[in-house]
Amino acid sequence: MAAEGNSELDGIERIFQDIRNHSQNVDKNLEILNIGDVNHELQLQKHKNHLASLKTILIRLQTQSRFLEMARENWSSASDLEMTEHQSNVRSENKQDKVMIEELETQIDDMAETLSTKHKILKEKLDLLENRLVSTKDKRKNFEMLKEKLEEMGNKVQEKENSHGSLEDVKAKQAETELAIQQCTAAISGLEHCKGLLKGEVSRLEEFVKEREEELKRQTEMTKDHDEQERKRRQWLTDVVELHSRLGGVSVQSLHGDCVVLEIRSDEHIEDQGVRLLVELPPP
Repeated sequence: MAAEGNSELDGIERIFQDIRNHSQNVDKNLEILNIGDVNHELQLQKHKNHLASLKTILIRLQTQSRFLEMARENWSSASDLEMTEHQSNVRSENKQDKVMIEELETQIDDMAETLSTKHKILKEKLDLLENRLVSTKDKRKNFEMLKEKLEEMGNKVQEKENSHGSLEDVKAKQAETELAIQQCTAAISGLEHCKGLLKGEVSRLEEFVKEREEELKRQTEMTKDHDEQERKRRQWLTDVVELHSRLGGVSVQSLHGDCVVLEIRSDEHIEDQGVRLLVELPPP
């Protein structure tokens, strides 16, 4: 009986031990499942991050494509020699334009100085003519007063009939005075005519100076507007190039005037030298 009781106890112990072992196995399996769930969540998060990265790359490529499409008509592939020659021509044209503007400004300055000197000389001549005209008018006035006095003397001599010789002398002086008055009148007319001509010349000169000043002002404004347009165009190109550079895949080789040389490198071949493009700004 005792042996049978011990045997049953041993069987119960084995059952409990099996239950404990099974419970431990279940716990291990649950732990493994939990670890697997965590790994799956990490994998899922990794894939989500990768998908977000791919979306970012897609947006970058789409943005590049849009900007490249904007400048497509003004882009042309060119060899290094063609790009160098074009840049040299652009720099040469810019220098020629600058030299032409400087020469025009110098010519206008020289012309303005010459006109100013001529205007000063004409003013001096006009002032001298004015003084001479005033002096001649004073002489004519004096001769007219002398004529009146001689006429009075002639009348008195004729009334008194002192002598025939004295009357003849008075008449001779009257004739001389009359001639002097006529000469003064003719001189005054000539001086007034010269005065009118000089005034007309001064007026034309002043009008010409005014026109040259307005032309210089217009030229200055045109140069200013041209420089502003060039600045805006170059700024636009610089901004586009900088944006492409920040987006990646594009680097600036050189920038001269209204042209820029870009280099677009391939992501597939590290040793690839890339494709060089010559970008020109559109005309204003």
